[in-house]
Amino acid sequence: MPHKSSESYRNEKARLQPPFLFATLATGGVAVAAFLRFITVRYLATNAPASQLLSYLSHIVPIAYSCSIVFAALCVAAAVLCFVVPTGRWKKKFLAVAVLILVATAWFSISHVAQNTIPKPTGTDDSARHGAPVNGETLPGKTVTRPTTDTRESDPPDSGTASVAAIDLLARNAATFTLGGYAPAGATARNRSEPQHEVSISTFGISRHETSAGEYCAFLNNAWTSGALVARETETGITVFATTDKGTTPLLCVVGPKQSNSLLIFDAADTNGPFRAVSPSGESVSNHPITSVSWYGAAYYCNWLSLQEQLAPCYAISPSENWMRIRGGTGYRLPTEAEWEYAAAFDPATGTKQTWPFGNRWDPALANVADSAALPDPTGTSRTRPVDFNPGHTDSTKPLNMAGNVWEWCQDWYSDYPKETAQDPEGPSTGSIKIVRGGSFNTRAESAWCAFRGIVAPTATQPDIGFRIAISN
Repeated sequence: MPHKSSESYRNEKARLQPPFLFATLATGGVAVAAFLRFITVRYLATNAPASQLLSYLSHIVPIAYSCSIVFAALCVAAAVLCFVVPTGRWKKKFLAVAVLILVATAWFSISHVAQNTIPKPTGTDDSARHGAPVNGETLPGKTVTRPTTDTRESDPPDSGTASVAAIDLLARNAATFTLGGYAPAGATARNRSEPQHEVSISTFGISRHETSAGEYCAFLNNAWTSGALVARETETGITVFATTDKGTTPLLCVVGPKQSNSLLIFDAADTNGPFRAVSPSGESVSNHPITSVSWYGAAYYCNWLSLQEQLAPCYAISPSENWMRIRGGTGYRLPTEAEWEYAAAFDPATGTKQTWPFGNRWDPALANVADSAALPDPTGTSRTRPVDFNPGHTDSTKPLNMAGNVWEWCQDWYSDYPKETAQDPEGPSTGSIKIVRGGSFNTRAESAWCAFRGIVAPTATQPDIGFRIAISN
């Protein structure tokens, strides 16, 4: 049987080396992507970051996962291409193609980071983003006090003693509309709100006001009295968690006095309730929106308020259930981003979609954003305005402060928009970052248009993120 000559063997080996190397790199990229996906699903998507490092990882890992997929796909394409392109000087070709792959992956990474980051509020210390202890772990910091019993019900306490002002809910009928897009000129991260696609939403109600610090304090004081909260003193403030029969929840909120960015202060000796809403200048800001509250803190509040009104809670507060929304829950919840955008952008009188909640022309006098520094500042906070702040708003059927003041948590985990139509979309069932909408006092106008999608880790307790509540009808 004839044997291949050494020359022929070397040529064949040289021809196969580039495809083999690219195939090996592709396999490595897939392995890295699989590992990052495991980390995302197993840890980052279901638990709050337990340290500052994990807080960064909750942003970086999804981007690294996408880059690994792109890298692997490009390597597969290069391996196939090597079979088509004539051989010769394969080392130089391999290096050239490898450089192109790295450049393409780097470009994708940079653009992805730019599209998936909202501006960091001025004065925010990343160390204020505290983590969630899981079963068997120790809460960070020094204990302020401990609950009187060792086990808790899964739902927030329902003592019936809290006082919460009547909620001004605005009804919105079922509708079909185009979600996304409609960006003003020069807007950033526009392609995160594209492609525009048709969605249908069911009838719902949404609060006219953002949830106030006073309302949230009523919840905290009620839960504290019931022994359902754990407060820990750290270098940056008092971190507040809740206890359930299944373990400790992720971080709910951060309060002062050390955390100057928070409008809440904590005094365990206060017989009227340890939590109060006070500005840095010492004035009451109970009618300002609650801030420095995580997504979990907003969802927990919704369950508590539901029980106060004898409604079925909407969230399964359990680490193993990832705080999933309970189907059939009749109580309060966070609005989906589709509901939020519909409430913000659509004029109930005309049925037309607007760029801003107040029209298609930007007016700095009608929104509390960084561009509107001339707005009055009666409390000395230089930050939030009252939840009923409504310059130029005379229509009582429209929600207030949906452009600026504070970012507002939405129900949805973040994902790219689909091209298909959807009924009552809520985003993916799991993820590592949540949607926030509306911009804040610390962002510019281009982040406050109705379709802009901000994204942030659900454990973030930034001083310019709050929420408003919704309910299904």
